[in-house]
Amino acid sequence: MGTSGILIFLENFSYDSIDFDKIPSIKDFVISLFDIKYKYIFLLFYCFYSLLALISFVIWIFIAKNYNKNYTNKLLNQGYMPSEDDSYSLALLKEYGHLEYTKDELKDNEKMKQYKNIVDTAKQDEKKKFYIFLVYIVIIFLVSIVPAYLTYIQIGNETYLEFLQSLL
Repeated sequence: MGTSGILIFLENFSYDSIDFDKIPSIKDFVISLFDIKYKYIFLLFYCFYSLLALISFVIWIFIAKNYNKNYTNKLLNQGYMPSEDDSYSLALLKEYGHLEYTKDELKDNEKMKQYKNIVDTAKQDEKKKFYIFLVYIVIIFLVSIVPAYLTYIQIGNETYLEFLQSLL
């Protein structure tokens, strides 16, 4: 129905009323693309590349977080458990909600204090890792921004066509 409606419209359309000389051709459009300043093309490309890198970064963080959580739950569901004397693993699994605290543990202040110290130490280690990761990201950012900026200011005010001609 929709296809036949389009065909009927095209069949009955009055092409005589259109002045095709006033409509720019594809050739004119392509030529006009070469009149764009090359530095704007470079800037657009770099912004697009940076956006893709940022999206990729966010996706990988999300995947890593969920993978670790799901893998831990899978192992626990398959029956893997840390030994009773492995208080480090037990404290972290209980703190992050993978295991429940027993009533005896909740009553034992010494055990709860030990768990709290373990969790605090682990969280401090994770903060250190996070700060190292941020430093890494800043370094990567600077290593990619500085050369791009230096290239951008050297490009000048030439069009893309002029740039291509300068390469020849």
